Amino acid sequence: MPLFFNILALGMTALLGWLYLYGIEHDLFWIYPWFDVLLHSIGGFVMGSWACAVSSRLSLPLRPALFLVGATALMGGVAWEVFEYLFALQGGLLDTVSDLVLGVAGALGALVLYALISRLRV
Repeated sequence: MPLFFNILALGMTALLGWLYLYGIEHDLFWIYPWFDVLLHSIGGFVMGSWACAVSSRLSLPLRPALFLVGATALMGGVAWEVFEYLFALQGGLLDTVSDLVLGVAGALGALVLYALISRLRV
C-alpha cells in the first residue's frame, strides 16, 4: 500500500504543477476564484497521500495516521502560505485561513482513501 500512495502522490504532484503553471499562464487565479480552492485542495491531498504512505510503511493505526496526515498537511500549508506571503501572492487573513483549511480537508480526503483501502485489505 505505501507504493500505491507514493505513486498516487507523485501523479497528483505532476497534475498540481501543471495546473499551477497553466493557471499562472492563463491568469486563472484572477479570473476564477475557485481555481485557488482546487489547487489548495489538491496540494493537501498530495501531502496527505505521502503521509498515508509513511503511515502504511510504519503500520500505524488510524488515529496516529490521522495525526500524522493532519500535521503534515498543516505544516505543508503553512510553508506554502509563507511562500505566498514572501512573494506577495496572498490575499489577507481570510485567504490564508481558508487555504489552510482546504489543504487539511484535501489531506483528510487522502486519509479516507487510506482507511477504505485498509479496511478492504483486512
